[in-house]
Amino acid sequence: MAHTTRPITGPILIGLASIFCASLLFGGRALAQGTAPTLDHFRCYFTQGPPLNEVVGLKDQFDPATGVGEDVRVMYPVRLCNPVEKKRLDKVTPILNPDGHLKMYLIAPLLTAAGAVSQPAPGRMVVVRNQFGLQSLRLGQPEVLAVPTQKFPHNPPQGLDHFKCYRATGRNIAQVVSLNDQFVQSPDVKVLEPFGFCNPVAKLHNNQVTPIQNSKAHLVCYTITREPFETSVDTLNQFGPESLLVHGTDLLCVPSAKLRVRTLQ
Repeated sequence: MAHTTRPITGPILIGLASIFCASLLFGGRALAQGTAPTLDHFRCYFTQGPPLNEVVGLKDQFDPATGVGEDVRVMYPVRLCNPVEKKRLDKVTPILNPDGHLKMYLIAPLLTAAGAVSQPAPGRMVVVRNQFGLQSLRLGQPEVLAVPTQKFPHNPPQGLDHFKCYRATGRNIAQVVSLNDQFVQSPDVKVLEPFGFCNPVAKLHNNQVTPIQNSKAHLVCYTITREPFETSVDTLNQFGPESLLVHGTDLLCVPSAKLRVRTLQ
């Protein structure tokens, strides 16, 4: 998916640029060789709704530190993600924040005055580490904005970042886990191919900057065996209230440490 870049100036530049200096690393340079950060796993359910058509400015760790951000149009919701308890090889990863939910929206590039879009984002290779081990992912275009969202009757999420998610490909994980979230308990779920890689992202919307809170917290989302389920939920986030029908699950998003990044020529 192509994207449009723009110079960000004045107070907005100060608000966005200051939160990236410690986390911007390019050209294959390594990040600290730590474990995945403290962040919940998420199981994501299909959903749909009307398009927002809201324009936001985004800036993540793939943008240069010179104040150049990216404008995108936020379209319709496509997933609602619950925090989930995961059990693998007798190791249980519990839910840390039961109030922390994410709603995923498709994002689309903005047209220029001439009716065109800028060049697509460059391809990248990233090396990540999570509970499934060390993996190399090839990244495509940014496709999704994941927004912290209140799912009633839960409280609003606290300490949860926005995420900008890129289409990702890599090896099949081919592992079986047990998942238990606020909707479904599943004893045997197959974790398959990587689907997306998500950077924490600063968001500018209606002249309000939502900064990154944890620059080391990334997510890798994998396809999983689909499971039928249906319910209605009421949600609230920075884009307002929305009632959603969720109908089945297909993704597991796993906290991951981003170790290296290489831009492809």
